[in-house]
Amino acid sequence: MRATARLRACLALLCWMAAPATQAADSATRSPQVEAIIAAISPQRIEARVRKLASFHTRHTLSKTVSETRGIGAARRWIKAEFEACSKAAGGRLQVAFDAFTQAPERRVPQPVEIVNVVATLPGTQAGAQERHYVVSGHYDSRASDVMDAEARAPGANDDASGVAAVMEIACAMAAHRFDATLVFMAVAGEEQGLLGAAHWAEQAKAQRLDIAGMITNDIIGSSLPMTVRVTTVRYACLPTACRHCWQPSEARMAQARRPRASKSRPSPVRGAKPTRPRINWGAISRKPGSAIFPASRWT
Repeated sequence: MRATARLRACLALLCWMAAPATQAADSATRSPQVEAIIAAISPQRIEARVRKLASFHTRHTLSKTVSETRGIGAARRWIKAEFEACSKAAGGRLQVAFDAFTQAPERRVPQPVEIVNVVATLPGTQAGAQERHYVVSGHYDSRASDVMDAEARAPGANDDASGVAAVMEIACAMAAHRFDATLVFMAVAGEEQGLLGAAHWAEQAKAQRLDIAGMITNDIIGSSLPMTVRVTTVRYACLPTACRHCWQPSEARMAQARRPRASKSRPSPVRGAKPTRPRINWGAISRKPGSAIFPASRWT
């Protein structure tokens, strides 16, 4: 599957960044550790987790939290339980916790609301290197067409259960291994309301003077081309359409990343015009029982 291949490429990049300097420098040598981690990636588990996240009706940041089967509260408790299960299988090395805070009212938050990130930390093992942190994230909240509608059906299979499922799979695959640097796996909330959960965690990291050496964030991965994977390191920053674009950053690409974003407005479609590329309606999996998340025509 194309998306799984790209996920494996991102995982290899993460292993390379967190590896000892001598191992990272010898890029021509295939690492048995990296090979073992990549072999542990399961497309079936990723699909199952996407389906589970899509089953909560909505994961809107403002949705109710008391139900065990519906809303963002049920979703975050399930994510935490999955991380904890992976930690137990790996001997308890993955440190799992909620990162909760109360968000004050703002443009997309009409009243104070508790926002909770789910964070799983794999501590580094090398003195002097364990202070370096590499972060992998995806956002688990979802939205309907009306960003303020917290009750409408919003399965969010692509945006962004796909990214969260990838983060969970990477965390579980890497938890059984040891790395010099510290790895942080996060499922953040409040993204659709204004990047609120990620901003809170970043503010806390800055206040604690954490050494954030790099970050990979996954949003709507694999549903169409190009896949959205953003990679940031202390050496350079870029917004690639795939992980491979960041292996050798060029001056042109760095300059492109610094340019102001183009307007989101798009020309009106021409009647009768053919689409430039096929699209997958990931949300349909909650309306059509049995429909495939990973159609063979797009994923093989």
